[in-house]
Amino acid sequence: MGLLDFAAEILVEIFSNLHLRDLFACYGTCHRFHQLFTNSSYLQYRIELQKAGMIDNPFCRLPTPKKVEMLRERERAWSNFDWKFIKAKKVRSTASPTHGLTANEIFLGMEGRKEEFVTTGIQYLKLPSIVGGAVTSASWTRLAFGEEILEFGSAAMEHDLLVLSRLSTPTEDHPLPVILIDFRHHSDPRKPHKSASIPVIKLSYEQEQRRTPILSIEIAGENMAVLVMIPGLLVIRLHIFNWKLGIEKTVDPFPIYCERVTFLTDDLLLIPNSLSLDSKTPTLNIYRIPSSSAPIPAHIRLVQTLDLPTIKPSTFFAEFWSHSAPDPTHRSAFPPHFPNTRPFLSDPESAIVTLSFRVTSVDNDDDSNCFVIVVHKKALVDLVPLDVDDGASAPPTSWEAWGPPVTRWFKIREFPNDFPRISWGQRYVQCTASAFLNRRTRKAPRTITLYDFNPWRVRYVHWNQDQIQVGPVLKNHKLSEIRFSREDPLSHAKSTQNEGGDRAGLLEDVCFTNKFTSTVVGRLPCVAYSSTNWPEYEGVFIDDERLIGIYTEKETYRVNKLETIYFG
Repeated sequence: MGLLDFAAEILVEIFSNLHLRDLFACYGTCHRFHQLFTNSSYLQYRIELQKAGMIDNPFCRLPTPKKVEMLRERERAWSNFDWKFIKAKKVRSTASPTHGLTANEIFLGMEGRKEEFVTTGIQYLKLPSIVGGAVTSASWTRLAFGEEILEFGSAAMEHDLLVLSRLSTPTEDHPLPVILIDFRHHSDPRKPHKSASIPVIKLSYEQEQRRTPILSIEIAGENMAVLVMIPGLLVIRLHIFNWKLGIEKTVDPFPIYCERVTFLTDDLLLIPNSLSLDSKTPTLNIYRIPSSSAPIPAHIRLVQTLDLPTIKPSTFFAEFWSHSAPDPTHRSAFPPHFPNTRPFLSDPESAIVTLSFRVTSVDNDDDSNCFVIVVHKKALVDLVPLDVDDGASAPPTSWEAWGPPVTRWFKIREFPNDFPRISWGQRYVQCTASAFLNRRTRKAPRTITLYDFNPWRVRYVHWNQDQIQVGPVLKNHKLSEIRFSREDPLSHAKSTQNEGGDRAGLLEDVCFTNKFTSTVVGRLPCVAYSSTNWPEYEGVFIDDERLIGIYTEKETYRVNKLETIYFG
């Protein structure tokens, strides 16, 4: 019995488990397979999911043909910068610097008194979307806690989890405050989370400076990373917990030298390191987090060290952040609290990581360059040896050995530390000010550029340069320019040349800067879509469905208005 003798239903089930490359090979094999793919909306959906780097929502009950239609339209809208609507919403309560983003909500800290930059509550905005052909309404929900909140953390889609961090009130028996990590339900922050066996975890911290600590909280699966920073101190302390059991997996407070870490998987943690032994070769350190079910309690261990380019002796790393979204889940399970009206979600395993940092001259603080490195999460995971026992004893992997083929570098004007949620899935967004002022408003309009690192999208642009206007786009009032990387993912890709003989619409592989000891090159393929004449946003967030433009007050830089740019 051959493959052609199987029933259509069995063939569909077999094909649905194949990689995209193998699916296309089967598609062109024979007339029967061609007809099977043409007539099966389920196979078409599986193909479109892989092309877009998305995963199916098993809790969504929409018919498969509708899912295919929505996914194709979504990809078309993003790649043409063709938004469906723009909707502004004022921030009703005074916002603090704390903020976060989930698949369909943005939350901001809420200040009790406007003259103080102190978070005492939280305010949620359900972001507008399109459901059943209608635009949903956006409304604020506010909740005051009556005490200072240091930072929020969230795993709303996977666990309906909101994490609050605050300081304990000194008493006669305990005169020194400690940090309290409090687990609540995201849907009702007044309730302790039912899955946390220890509702509140206590952390001690250095109090010589008598300054309020600054925290950063990241969650993936059952693991939680808490960074504790004391203003004025160089070292940042990292704590890793199984938040459900309250088990710590770090030995004492673990010292690191970055402001934010990223989960590559639920048990692999990426920690950028701005301070190496010679302090001039920054690194990316990847740690394995042990299972909490091990018979002997274990702690995190270093499994890979990746060198970055060496900076010059006259410079130093001033800041170092990492970001990726959506967050990975335990054993890659689909998050059960994701909206069931949405058929798909960006695959966390296919997402990119953005590494933002500043390199500053030792003698002149004003002489600094800001950079963003983009790398696929999977490329970093693939660099982790499967049989490593202790990466601390292994030599670092040199930048030349791993970096240039899988990274792309951007030299940017401003460091995105205030609004760092600049990537989602395989897209990265930049918002830059024009060099020219608007004559009417006397302000500099913004250019928004979307960088798409989806390999299929890059191949599509290279394949269809004759149909796609690479370079300045004259006939589209929304999309101003399309550019793509010099490194062709296909050896026979056609080239586009302008009258001068140079290829039009190219992204440069070389990052031009004088801060490193050698030329920095990153050749990760991508496509860039730019749109001009946007308002004076202070920053732009991105999620699966939309961009969110951020307005702030002139003097305090508090967020006072959000503008949703919806794509689908």
